[in-house]
Amino acid sequence: MKLFCLLIFFFFVDVLADDGDDYYEYFKNTTEAIMFLCETNDLTEGGRSGRENLEHLIEKMVDDTTSNPDYKDFCKICFLIAVPDKIEIISRILAYPIANTRKFQKGFFLLQRMLLDLEKKIGRPYQLHIDTEETFGDISRRYIVPTLINIIGRRVLDGSVQPVEDEASLTSKCYFIGLYLSAQTPKSFIITVQINLTNRTCIFTNKNYVQKIYRTDDVQSLRELLGLENPPVPPTS
Repeated sequence: MKLFCLLIFFFFVDVLADDGDDYYEYFKNTTEAIMFLCETNDLTEGGRSGRENLEHLIEKMVDDTTSNPDYKDFCKICFLIAVPDKIEIISRILAYPIANTRKFQKGFFLLQRMLLDLEKKIGRPYQLHIDTEETFGDISRRYIVPTLINIIGRRVLDGSVQPVEDEASLTSKCYFIGLYLSAQTPKSFIITVQINLTNRTCIFTNKNYVQKIYRTDDVQSLRELLGLENPPVPPTS
């Protein structure tokens, strides 16, 4: 009986180790793909540069929250875009289709799909090996943060305020801001995003259950948040 229990123990240790190896491999690969995409601006899927393709991918993921069950869960998008190194967020991802999967296995599954989307944007074979003392999470956010600033600039701060804000539009705006908050301060990433249509408000709750509130029509506050008045502090994990 003791031998049987010991074998079962080592079996699960091996399974969890394999899950962790797969997760870290795809975490590394997605980081390299983001870096390659942003630094290779001659890529032209849909006539867009590499950086524009990353913006397009993020916008598509966020805008699909109203129709695509894969991205309805904010924590899922936050993990993929802003904090792929914060494995603890995965336990908060309850949405279809992998609610009961082990944590590292779920991370691997999500990053695998993310990598496929990135490779479609790249559109050709590539090789890139990161050689730096930065963590992969910090490397990824070095590209993600300015990308999100560009998206928020176009989608929220472009000066055109809709007479009547609809739920889908406000949700997307709030998601973009929530992703920026998470990428800029990954140690206190956002776990829930709520909206108030009446006053165009985004209500964010971070992992420490501290709330932040921003109005999407308060341009000055958002410009200060994004560091457009003063340069933002580089994000660190």
